[in-house]
Amino acid sequence: MEIRYAPRCGYPALFFAAVVFAVIFGFLSTVSEAGGFPPAVHDPCAGNGALLSILDRPTVSDSSCAVKPGKVVLEAGIQDSFFNKQGFKSEQVEYPYAEIRAGLPGNNEIKFFPPNYNILTYPDSRLPSSNGYDDSGIGFKHEFGYTRHFVYSADVLVTFPSGTNGFQNYGTDITVNGQFTYSLTDALSVQFAPGMSSFTMLSDNGSPRRFFSFNPDFVTAYQFTPSFQLYGEFFRNSIQGAGLSGNYWFDGGLQYLITNNIEIDAEYGVFLDPPSGSSGHYIGFGTGLMF
Repeated sequence: MEIRYAPRCGYPALFFAAVVFAVIFGFLSTVSEAGGFPPAVHDPCAGNGALLSILDRPTVSDSSCAVKPGKVVLEAGIQDSFFNKQGFKSEQVEYPYAEIRAGLPGNNEIKFFPPNYNILTYPDSRLPSSNGYDDSGIGFKHEFGYTRHFVYSADVLVTFPSGTNGFQNYGTDITVNGQFTYSLTDALSVQFAPGMSSFTMLSDNGSPRRFFSFNPDFVTAYQFTPSFQLYGEFFRNSIQGAGLSGNYWFDGGLQYLITNNIEIDAEYGVFLDPPSGSSGHYIGFGTGLMF
């Protein structure tokens, strides 16, 4: 069942969700203060090679690690997507997929999302291409604690309707995520990252509508060497917008550390929306730098 909200009705639901998350995060924070960060346990978010654990890209989900105080992480990339909706094809190139993250005291970080530039074309149609910028935003993350095998955190992301007409979301969107990463072995880890979003899209009559979406995310990563890692991911949106069903993303890729502070990556993903008959795939490349 699709859960829909008019523009004003979405905020109480989002506020309720935020309160629930705040209670859970407050409890986890108390637990971490009481028994988290034991001195004898190595911090998985620090040391040589930790950049692979810290980076948010190239997965949809964010890392469970916050950037350390005094450090800045810059992430950027390019993505080329190909969509097919019942025979109607389109291609969308987006860059620079930039994210600027700065570590703060108390296991916190603040992050900024500059807008992406989009180029949308229709290979098998006479429709003209279009281009423009999507929305920019800001985020905040808190890392609650870690044990020998477990790291957990949460973040809040807010994007503003600052993009070009046709590429923006026509409203302030808010997403609250939790990130829970468990290391099965020294090389193999799994992550569960549930999220809740309040976002806007134009309805059929051209007016903005607000929607509430639940977004579960699962990631598995295997680190072959201290410098090389493979990952696979499953992501789900419960609803995309007015009259739209949820969708599924399956993606995977590789990450390689050139140095402890420089990473490069490549990814391939598949998009599925069976009810609408839409499908697609994408390929992306990027880098992460820590200063």
